[in-house]
Amino acid sequence: MLPSLKLFSDFGYKNVEERILDNSTHFIKKLLEIGIHPVLENCKRENLSGIVSFKHEKATMIFEELEKKEIYCSVREGMVRLSPHFYNTKDEIDIVVDEIKSILLKFLLT
Repeated sequence: MLPSLKLFSDFGYKNVEERILDNSTHFIKKLLEIGIHPVLENCKRENLSGIVSFKHEKATMIFEELEKKEIYCSVREGMVRLSPHFYNTKDEIDIVVDEIKSILLKFLLT
């Protein structure tokens, strides 16, 4: 646990918070671009957290397909729940959104 705490400390606790909020904001924006409406899409930045969730009728299928790509999330009450953290990059978030888009396109074509 000490190495984890050192990582947070070295990065700076305030920087951790800012990066998490930046990542959540970016994630929400990118999901909206592909037609997915996250639960907190209209939430002010100061009320966001490191959790981005969206409801979808095929939430379990999205979860299973992402897991096959080693993209880990969860499904809670019909919602896909993702947790971008401070160590995630915007490029990684973009990859996840591209995968979700691909999964949904595949679903529509079958």
